[in-house]
Parts: sequence; C-alpha cells; structure tokens
Amino acid sequence: MQRKIIEKITDIQQDIQKVEDTKLKHHLKTELTSLQILVHHGIKREFSYFKHVSLTIAGATGVILFWRGVYEITSQNQFLKDPGLSLVTGLIILALTGLLSREFLTVPAKDQQRYTN
Repeated sequence: MQRKIIEKITDIQQDIQKVEDTKLKHHLKTELTSLQILVHHGIKREFSYFKHVSLTIAGATGVILFWRGVYEITSQNQFLKDPGLSLVTGLIILALTGLLSREFLTVPAKDQQRYTN
C-alpha cells in the first residue's frame, strides 16, 4: 500500500515539473501534500506502536531487575536470613510507610457503611 503511494508521489513530482498550467500545478501540489501526510501518519503510527512495545519491555525489565537486586541484598544480610525476622522487619517497614494500613488493612467502601451504622 505505502509502496503504491510512494510511487504515486514520485509520479506527481515528475508531473509538476512538466506542467506549465499554474492551476493544474497547484492542484498537483495539493494532492502531493495530502499523499505525503498520509505516508507520514502511517509511518508515525507504526513507530508509535514499536515505541510503546519497547518501553513496556524496558519497564518490565527494570522492575524485575530492581526486585532481583532487593532480593539479593536481603539474602546477603545475616539479620534478614531468618524468615521470622524478615517477616517482622517487612511488617515494620510497611507500617512505618503507611502501606500496611492503606493497602492491606482498609475496609472496602461497601463494608464501611455496615461498620459505621
């Protein structure tokens, strides 16, 4: 499809050079511009999809490597090798940052009405 459009653009460019009539030349230039915009949008759409996929893969890789690093650091720490101490330390960190109450201990909105009455 795009190859045909590019061939048509080339033909129009050659026709513009041959034509003497200014109205026809203006019409050919308008058609040429619209075809160039069509090709531009097609290429932009393909690169947009490629960019989205590339950024998704890069982001997923970053998250995986981050958590692998956290795991490796904690496995090297003698204090955190004990599962019980690791659990308590994790709960303390979650409680201090507020994530424990916000994410794990909150009451869903439907159930809150039952508890307030």
